[in-house]
Amino acid sequence: WDLENVQIPAGSSGREVTSRLKAILADQGDLVQFRGYASIGLGHIPQEKRSDLQLSGCHLVDCPHNGRKEVADKMIIVDAMQFAFKHPEGATLCFITGDVDYAYLLAVLQRPQWHTIVISKGTMQSMLHVNCDMKMRWETDILQLRQHHPVQPPDPPP
Repeated sequence: WDLENVQIPAGSSGREVTSRLKAILADQGDLVQFRGYASIGLGHIPQEKRSDLQLSGCHLVDCPHNGRKEVADKMIIVDAMQFAFKHPEGATLCFITGDVDYAYLLAVLQRPQWHTIVISKGTMQSMLHVNCDMKMRWETDILQLRQHHPVQPPDPPP
């Protein structure tokens, strides 16, 4: 989970969001690893939400930037490849991100033994979704926010 790009909204708790994630993904198999990546020192995640995540079973991986870019992305990619290497029999890997930089990783993981899921913000039409087996929207599928559709006045009577 790229916590720097896909954050828990101010009005939600880490416990609520992780519970929804686990419930939605339960049909995909047993949860073996649940990791959230962010530079803790940057303060992107308030202490209460970090505590909620940790108590919900999400292992927080600190990605200190030290003036470098894309640290969390690179760590997620390496950890995903290491996980796939350790599980040649296959597994389901779920990526929570909005970053198109994972598109190549997903292409490499397109093998019969690996099932990939992408949960991302906003539009579903990006290179990020071309090589995944299942896609979901963060706002509607996970946070269960309603899509805003402007109310149109009824047509006048004839």
